[in-house]
Amino acid sequence: MQKSKQKAKVLPEYLVCIGASAGGLNACKKLIGKLMSKKACYVYCQHLSPTHDSMLVDILSKDTALAVKQVDNNDRVEAGYFYIVPPGFDIELNKDRFKLSQPSHGPYPKPSIDRFFSSIAENFANKIIGVVLSGSGSDAAIGATKIRSKGGLVLVQTPESSDFDGMPNATINTQVADMVDSLDALGESINRIVENNGILETEFDDPAGKAFKQILDIIKTKTDYNFSSYRETTIKRRISRRMSICGIGDIYAYKSLLEHSSEELDAFIRDAFIIVSEFYRDTEEFDALERQLKLALDSHYVEQKFRVWVPGCATGEEAYTIAMIIEDLRRNNHY
Repeated sequence: MQKSKQKAKVLPEYLVCIGASAGGLNACKKLIGKLMSKKACYVYCQHLSPTHDSMLVDILSKDTALAVKQVDNNDRVEAGYFYIVPPGFDIELNKDRFKLSQPSHGPYPKPSIDRFFSSIAENFANKIIGVVLSGSGSDAAIGATKIRSKGGLVLVQTPESSDFDGMPNATINTQVADMVDSLDALGESINRIVENNGILETEFDDPAGKAFKQILDIIKTKTDYNFSSYRETTIKRRISRRMSICGIGDIYAYKSLLEHSSEELDAFIRDAFIIVSEFYRDTEEFDALERQLKLALDSHYVEQKFRVWVPGCATGEEAYTIAMIIEDLRRNNHY
């Protein structure tokens, strides 16, 4: 008798990771019903009591045609599945497999959404959509910055529609959210992005550059940011990206949106100033800098001040990295 052939697992084109805490289940029930694409793998990371069995698989299976499954250790990510993180475990991604581990002791949210978001950023890079739903506290905010720094997208439920607005507000305050909107709008955007296999830079029809100039004028008038001296192709790419995220194909329709939506104006400004700051970013460069700093400190008179100027340090991680390198050199070499 022939053995039945197992269906080959299909790797997803996108990984959609959803983080939530208090009030998140109601939000997820509404969102999951909007998620139609089976090209993606979805993972739901909900803060849960580690001492209670989870009923999330049974609850969420009723609202979707996706295959809903609780994650087992070493499961491989698979397209068309909606995975749920079990209670009492932290979760990370190692290449294309989920790794479950005992969470850290202490008053920390479990599972850690920050830890999960950070791990997927390292493994899936720009093929990630991080979604932050209702929840108290600030878990997911740090992880969202990691996703954004690797080229992924960050979508957030509006604080007004959230039962608990702590997590949405904390993520919004990091200035990395690509979209803050209703659950219906988030679901539509996820489907469109996954089916299109990413953000498609919309080719807008503006041969004379009239709409482009009007957009720059709107931004300058409403925000005091003047992009007229910036490279035109760069700003046009940012406009195209925002049009695609918003599902707008006409440049004049996007101009109108900017005129009437302060939220979209804020989103465009955040998108225009991409923040990729992190500690010890560009390891080889910092190693080379450390060698040069050691040479400088070796020949430095103790009585003199040693000053370091760090221009353009964004949110400060690079500046603090240099300070930590100098402090390590000082301690290790007794300067």
